[in-house]
Amino acid sequence: MRWNFWRAWIPTTGLPAVERPAVERTDWKKPETGGRGPERAASGGPPGPGRIIRGERQRRMDGKETVTFEEAISLVREYATGRRGTERVALSDAVGRVLAEDIVSDTDLPPFDKSAMDGYAIRSGDATTVPVELSVVEHIPAGNVSNRAIGRLECARIMTGAPLPPGADAVVRQEDTEPAGPGRIRVTRPVARGDNVCVRGEDIRGGSVVLRSGMILRPLDIALAAAAGAPDLNVRTLPTVAVAATGNEVVPAGCPLREGAIRDSNSYSLAARLRQTGIRPKLLGIIPDDPEALRRALNEGLGADLLLVSGGVSVGDCDLAPAVLSSMGVEIVFRSVAMKPGRPTVFGRKGSSLVFGVPGNPVSTVIVAELFVIPAVRLMMGESDAGPVMTDALLDEALSHKPDRMSFKPVRLYLSGGTLRARPTTYHGSADLAGAAAGDAFAVIPRGVPRLEAGATVRILTFPDDWRRFHTGQPT
Repeated sequence: MRWNFWRAWIPTTGLPAVERPAVERTDWKKPETGGRGPERAASGGPPGPGRIIRGERQRRMDGKETVTFEEAISLVREYATGRRGTERVALSDAVGRVLAEDIVSDTDLPPFDKSAMDGYAIRSGDATTVPVELSVVEHIPAGNVSNRAIGRLECARIMTGAPLPPGADAVVRQEDTEPAGPGRIRVTRPVARGDNVCVRGEDIRGGSVVLRSGMILRPLDIALAAAAGAPDLNVRTLPTVAVAATGNEVVPAGCPLREGAIRDSNSYSLAARLRQTGIRPKLLGIIPDDPEALRRALNEGLGADLLLVSGGVSVGDCDLAPAVLSSMGVEIVFRSVAMKPGRPTVFGRKGSSLVFGVPGNPVSTVIVAELFVIPAVRLMMGESDAGPVMTDALLDEALSHKPDRMSFKPVRLYLSGGTLRARPTTYHGSADLAGAAAGDAFAVIPRGVPRLEAGATVRILTFPDDWRRFHTGQPT
């Protein structure tokens, strides 16, 4: 099954039927103001430090400034695109990186006419009528080159990948021959010119571009670069990322729980997801709900290209991060997104550093990271088209929500009769890690749609590395 990652998605209320899953990324289009947000374009420059940047927003939810999901991804793209330098890395370290140069092959591929099979190199004219007996005059393993020409009614024993000897223009498979006495074989099947031969340059011509700048390097691309003669590659540099958890109630994962405390899971989920992109983040630890302690930690974190702050970003008395960030000169681009979970999501910038404040509830952190943080990281890595991975599935059970915002609910995916289906897990809300972990993905319920019935086509937020968990038959 082949997945199409690149068709655009903007959530709508009319969702098409689906027979086979088609994986997509959202279309991270820049605003129509020449790459600037509406106010930035009108003023000719960015607003002052700490000021909330305004566009076409909706004021709701306790009077706080809220952007739609579509506006949020556009703003993240605007600020995260085109920020990286380049560096040369060895081929073994280049997978997952963004190529910063075209790679030109220094040779034809294959570089010579070679055998595609274990068998015998022959003159095809000798085997148009079979059976025919041939004399074996040479043995050519891979890596050896023969200078002896194959004459009439002669052949050479040849291994897969070995260069064809002069005079030979075909290879007869070993299984289409039989012994005919010492040093002789009998060909039992007709052979035509070019049979079982890989012709020089049939894959790539020397001097042609084999890999294009801007592509994300996969293992196959690394292999192709090696075959083309490139021992190292010029790639976009990786952004540096710092992660801070906040809250007096938060304790490290290995500590016993005192009354009223919870363990820090967000630092680890963020770090794990970042490592999947090739980034090793700096963990700043757990910061107490104290303005000065928070200021010291955030000041250290702002030395990175991207700072992630978990918790303390909502409207409670101890949610200090937005005010502290603003007082430190961070431009607050938005501080709330019309979605659940993940509404109190903060995004800002100071100089060349970007900042995300993600909600403290662990499922919210996972969803916000997949929707906004990881695409921002990939854009900062030099990708030209980065966005959450979406697909369609048929819903097994009805899902409902408050229709004032987009919602995400965990589901278990499975394939049935070639159709991707989604079964909701038992889930108690954005603090329920177990309910979320029981699923493979999240069903997306659009804003304005109070209920999706069983059998409806639903949009699915997926995690690329979880495709291996798909299975056939209904999940238990």
